[in-house]
This record gives sequence, C-alpha cells and structure tokens, in this order.
Amino acid sequence: MPICLISILESAVKPNPLSPIYFLATSTECSSMLIASCVGTIVPLMLKKIDIDPAVATGPFVTTSIDILGVTLYFVIASFVFRVL
Repeated sequence: MPICLISILESAVKPNPLSPIYFLATSTECSSMLIASCVGTIVPLMLKKIDIDPAVATGPFVTTSIDILGVTLYFVIASFVFRVL
C-alpha cells in the first residue's frame, strides 16, 4: 500500500508523458486493495447473519465481486483521468 501511495505522489510531482498512465495504474491498484479488504471483511459477516456458512460461500462471491468492482473502478478512474487531459 505505501508503494502505491508513493507512486501516485511521484506521478503528480514529477510529470512526464506517462504520468497519467502511472497514476491510473497505481490509483486503481490502491483502490482495488482497499475495496478487496472491505468486501472480504463484510461479506462473511453478512452471510453469517443470514445463516449461510461463510467458509463455503465467501470464496466465490468475494472473488467475483472484487473482479467486477476492480474492472469497473479501473474504467471509472480512466475516464476521469483522460477526461481531465
């Protein structure tokens, strides 16, 4: 996580032709890690509340949701970054 933040700051401080791409990649990676940790924490708690075994159901559900959210987040950040340019 600290490496992601350092890369984001570096792309903002030392601009070069590839800075938007660096920013896009590192900010997406950083955001995806945060979302993955939140989803991986919340989903088992929700499944336990509705009496579904979290050990069995969490894996496929969390993996699929993190993949979908990660790709969606990538395109949202990309549209924002390249609209600003």
